[in-house]
Amino acid sequence: HEIIPANDIMMAAFNSPENRVKDLNRLLEIQPDGWFMASDDGIPVGTVGAIDYGAFAWIGMMAVNPDKQGGGIGKKLMQVLLDWLESHGNQISLLDATPLGEPLYQRFSFREVDRAVQFVKFGHSPKNEAFLDSVKSGPSMALQEGIKVMTETDIPDVAKFDSAYFGANRKAVFAVYLHDYPNRAFIAYTPSGKMGGYIMVQDRKIGPWVAESAEVAERLLHTALTLEYYGEDPAVIAPAINSRAKKILEKNGFQSVRSLSHMQRGGVASPIRREFIFGQTSFAIG
Repeated sequence: HEIIPANDIMMAAFNSPENRVKDLNRLLEIQPDGWFMASDDGIPVGTVGAIDYGAFAWIGMMAVNPDKQGGGIGKKLMQVLLDWLESHGNQISLLDATPLGEPLYQRFSFREVDRAVQFVKFGHSPKNEAFLDSVKSGPSMALQEGIKVMTETDIPDVAKFDSAYFGANRKAVFAVYLHDYPNRAFIAYTPSGKMGGYIMVQDRKIGPWVAESAEVAERLLHTALTLEYYGEDPAVIAPAINSRAKKILEKNGFQSVRSLSHMQRGGVASPIRREFIFGQTSFAIG
């Protein structure tokens, strides 16, 4: 019952008409606890939460109603969240910060360690209901050799491959997104039969997308671009440190539209090998 007011807060705070109800439901399914809401006289005014991956946490969905900003609500929410994470033994936190949020996070000892760059391929996808058919049918052309559609039985192997780069087990993330977007996730294999990468395609975003080489990453992207995208052109959030991702995306018609500060609290080196991350799931969960 708190999903709707949380969505309303985010739409107002981010000055965006984008509905995040489905995203919020997915986040709660992946991490049932760890999400917090602030109220003022019983009226919801702010949200924040995190996915606790064990080795580190990824913080997202920080939002405060515009008419309540500047009153310390964001600071209180962040303190509650960090206390919760520390009570679970988590000492490293990551997030992607908007320019408005950066000063708040800096006060909690977050530091910039990279940038998260959003790319969009304008004019790629018809803005119609074709997406609904693509979910059922999968890619509109035959798959390249060495690429297969990901199924539920592949999740343990994909999670094992992914953890070598992401630094944590994302089995729960894969299960939720594969359930919501069947026939829109693919695995690439090398000629020797070894897994070389995977890509998951949402209704509007491409990601998570991880590959051991640029060649594998581009084969996966070509597969993803055979699909339809619902309502908007396809978008990818890529780490700035992964220069190969930028090169591949621009080669395939994507344009950079915005860049957020990727920040870390605790630890020394990044727990994620971001040079192998070609696309994040979202700004909210990495």
